[in-house]
Amino acid sequence: MWTTSIVYTDDSLRWQQRLVRSATHELSLDTRGLKYLCESSRFQEVGGLLTAVPPGLVFLGGSSFHHLSYHLVGRCASRPLGIVIFDRHDDLLPTLPGHVACSSWLGEVVKLPAVSRVLVVGPGGGSLDQPEDWADDRAARRIARAATCAARLSADPAAGLGASPLGKVKWARSGRPVHELARFCDSLARGSSRPRIYVSIDKDVLAEVETDWGSGELRLAGLLELLAWLRQYALVVGADVSGELVPRGPWPTVAELAQIRKNEEINLAIARTLMQAASRTLHSPALSTSKRPGRPSRSGVGVRPGVAEKNTRTFTVGR
Repeated sequence: MWTTSIVYTDDSLRWQQRLVRSATHELSLDTRGLKYLCESSRFQEVGGLLTAVPPGLVFLGGSSFHHLSYHLVGRCASRPLGIVIFDRHDDLLPTLPGHVACSSWLGEVVKLPAVSRVLVVGPGGGSLDQPEDWADDRAARRIARAATCAARLSADPAAGLGASPLGKVKWARSGRPVHELARFCDSLARGSSRPRIYVSIDKDVLAEVETDWGSGELRLAGLLELLAWLRQYALVVGADVSGELVPRGPWPTVAELAQIRKNEEINLAIARTLMQAASRTLHSPALSTSKRPGRPSRSGVGVRPGVAEKNTRTFTVGR
């Protein structure tokens, strides 16, 4: 049975009390040396701490901690695995040697032997957008220098679906992603088995919300429809969500609070849809690959499942 967990990397999720009450597990991380860019030994240490969070749906806070997804993917990668990432950026930029960054973590994921293919839905270009506090953060400036020096080596997803230099990665722009999802899942399927899929969502891919890293073009209804499609045709073995708006001060402004409320509604809708995905994973028979996936149905998207008994544990860990 899936659980819903919250990893506190910043203060963004603490202001979403309905989401907090729905969570079964909570983990508070000491994020020193982790935001934006993390040295490899520290990154592996944090990976060990994340084992306190059970597999399922995990909320990670702001996009500046999206590289934590690497560890959540890794624990699902004991068997062949496909990754579907919804993100405004492809997170394949080079970074400093011996480090992992929120802009480079996917380049580490594709090195995992069990990860066979990756589909990135939503990137609008190869540029590295900057959050408002970027110039004030030393780690962020180091990422910017590394990315600027190596930007010409990065693949350009703006041309649409195409092969990455890393071989395993494909891109789908927000125009017709369902067709690319169908092709992607079909390429992963073996015999009568349904492909195992991990889903990572950075909400900067969405048009309806403001994040620290801008806004994308994908509509929420489209995202939920694609998640429902994956629910029907794949075994979704885990998921994470990042892309919260982080308050700039100790208390959110009125405008920030409005965006936080909107983010919370989106998080709850994603949770409802993916928890249905978990139910299908546990109870549905295997899908024969002879049945070609068609267009997704919106039926059932956003319907609230039964609420499981909450068994919340809070782990506070640091260095």
